Amino acid sequence: MINRLTVVCSGNICRSPYAQVLLNDLLADVEVDSAGVLVATHDLNDHPAVEHSQTLANEHGLSLSEHKAKQLTPELVECSDLILVMTHEHIEQVAAIASGARAKTLLLGQWIGVGEIKDPIGKDLEVFKQCFSTVEKAAISWASRLKR
Repeated sequence: MINRLTVVCSGNICRSPYAQVLLNDLLADVEVDSAGVLVATHDLNDHPAVEHSQTLANEHGLSLSEHKAKQLTPELVECSDLILVMTHEHIEQVAAIASGARAKTLLLGQWIGVGEIKDPIGKDLEVFKQCFSTVEKAAISWASRLKR
C-alpha cells in the first residue's frame, strides 16, 4: 500500500511541483510531496515554481502559488513508500542520497512508455506545455494503478 509518494526532479521548480499537485488531485488517500536532487547545489531552496509552471497549473485548475523548492533528503526518502523521478539520472542521484532508495524509485513516465521527461527550464511556454502534457499523462497512469 502506498501512503506517501514523493515526486523528484532536478530543481523542484518545474516538473515535480506540477506532478505533485496533479497527483494530489488524483489520489485523495495518498500524501504526495515533491523535492529536487539539485536544489541545494543550485541554491534553489524555498524558490517558487517558475512562472510557466504556475501558469499551466492555473490553466488546469491547480495552484503552485504556495510551492517552495526543497532538497531531497535521506529523511524524505526514508518516509516515502514510492519515489517517482523524471530521468534515469535521477534514479542514480536518489540512490546516492539514501541507501535502499533504489528499490522504491521508479520513472514517472514508465507506464506511458516515456523513459525521460526532459527539464523545460529556460525554454518557452510551448516546451513547458509539451512537458506538462507528458507529466499529466504519466500522473494519470500512475494514479490508475495506485487506486487498484
